[in-house]
Amino acid sequence: MFSHPFFKVEIYVMKYPAKKRFNFSSLLACSALFVVQGALAHGYILDPPVRSKMCNTGSSSEGCNAIRSYGENEAMYTPNGILYMGEDYEDYKNSLPDGKICGANGQYNSLNLPASKWAKTAIKPDSAGEISLTYLFTAHHTTDFMTYYITKNGTDLTKPLAWSDMEEIKTFTNVTNPPGGKWTEKVRLPSGQRGPHVIALMWPVSKARHGTNENFISCSDVDIQGESVESWNTVGTGIRATEDLKKGATVKFRLFDNARAGTVAGEVSMSLSRDMSAAEWLYEIAAAFNAKNFAAQIGSLQGGNVTLSSGKTNYQVYAKKIGFSYALDVKANNVVEVPGEVPAQAVVGKDIFVVATTSSGFAYKLDGSKSLHAATYQWNKLSGPFSLRNADNAVAEAVVGKNQTGVSTYELTVTNKDGQQHRSTMKVTATAVGVKISGAASIVEGQVSSLKAQANFSGSGGSAPTYSWKVRNPNGAEILQGSQQQLPLSTLMPGNYQATVDVSSPHGGRSATAQQNIVVEKKGVIQPPVEVVGACAGVPEWTKKSYKGGTEVQKNGRSYTSKWFVEPHHVPGSAGWTGDPWKDNGACK
Repeated sequence: MFSHPFFKVEIYVMKYPAKKRFNFSSLLACSALFVVQGALAHGYILDPPVRSKMCNTGSSSEGCNAIRSYGENEAMYTPNGILYMGEDYEDYKNSLPDGKICGANGQYNSLNLPASKWAKTAIKPDSAGEISLTYLFTAHHTTDFMTYYITKNGTDLTKPLAWSDMEEIKTFTNVTNPPGGKWTEKVRLPSGQRGPHVIALMWPVSKARHGTNENFISCSDVDIQGESVESWNTVGTGIRATEDLKKGATVKFRLFDNARAGTVAGEVSMSLSRDMSAAEWLYEIAAAFNAKNFAAQIGSLQGGNVTLSSGKTNYQVYAKKIGFSYALDVKANNVVEVPGEVPAQAVVGKDIFVVATTSSGFAYKLDGSKSLHAATYQWNKLSGPFSLRNADNAVAEAVVGKNQTGVSTYELTVTNKDGQQHRSTMKVTATAVGVKISGAASIVEGQVSSLKAQANFSGSGGSAPTYSWKVRNPNGAEILQGSQQQLPLSTLMPGNYQATVDVSSPHGGRSATAQQNIVVEKKGVIQPPVEVVGACAGVPEWTKKSYKGGTEVQKNGRSYTSKWFVEPHHVPGSAGWTGDPWKDNGACK
């Protein structure tokens, strides 16, 4: 019961998603409604703005048009009220199933449309790879935690959002009520993210201290401008000090750039002015290297930064790019250096990425032939499912069995004539065969449109694989076929169809299948997009007459050039002739 000197409001709330029922009696019923709605609306991501807020600021994206056509305009005007209510609200990865995350499991179905349907807000990480996120509390309540998520690299944004598409950015606990309701935090993006992404926030209010069983949901579509700062990656197995050294001993650490045939990318050395323990001299050489600002750092990784602490006899080496190796050379003061002695350098090829085969296994070369000063070679498999052969040669082979996928890491150890060794690693990654279909899922009768298949494998010798398209109606009758990478759809009559493409290659027996549903609307139901064209300045309009070769004309906003003598009945752009006697130069600008 809500009481007021001028009116009263009785509110009966049924468990979501059942509708709320309000009975009003007063001269100020409209004011009462405003109060009730405000009490139930708690917050949303203000910057970058959520989907529904973008629609309220004039966006005409497909998603915004869907909000209006679905009759869900309320989402545009109360973005702070997008929530899931239920006893399982804290278990949101189950209460919000895949495909229904942004729309709160049915509260607003339009908000579940894929990210490709929504306008994007451009954001750019700072030099530390961080972005600012602002959340607006329209009614703050006690909070146990709030968690930001972002889509992973490679997510298919033409499909509705799934939990497997996202990774956590950061969780904030016990968020207090900020001044003006605006809460801004800086978060670090995962390494290498750029381009279109979705940022989502989950705010399940505190059950113990608030008890409304509400989870407030925000989804913002962004375009990350530029690449976020790369993170540190481990290089090799690290460096280790195994003995104390006497005064006069020398220590040298070198970093090699394998992408440049093993050239030295950084080097420091020192001669001991006193006796040092193993931990002392290892710390001194590591600190000297770190001070030079080379492409790698020595120490341990803490909070995204490499730190170096004394008192240890082993450290890890880190770099932000792959393709580095290193050597730590120690000469005690009782060892005479042989004139002309040079250290061994293990230089391996680039990491190998392949697509799994289905007919038989394939072998891939592990090339260490560019290693320097090597008397012997020895390859070893450190991890992964693939096998190894010819392990004692400069060029070994990784054998990937049929239908095998995964990642294997191989290490090459080279030894020079004096017994000094150096190691370097490379990886072989095999992914499963696959094919994706791109193209509009909804078209208008007669619209020039097509589907395109993109497989992750090729045919023999790098040629195109074989494509087989079939389009069937709901009764299973085959309506359309095709054998090219693209399948034109302009001949389809109004109705519902399913397109299936089979892509195959005799090279490795690879094959994959994909399907897409197609809706063909009658003319006038949905207007197809209209290409905006202008006149070709200085180019005459085509008329029904003969043209000699090399003549440029324009027709229907497009430019054409005759390849040879053209007769009057050869109309530019007409079926059967486009690209034959007339070269289509594209739309006029």
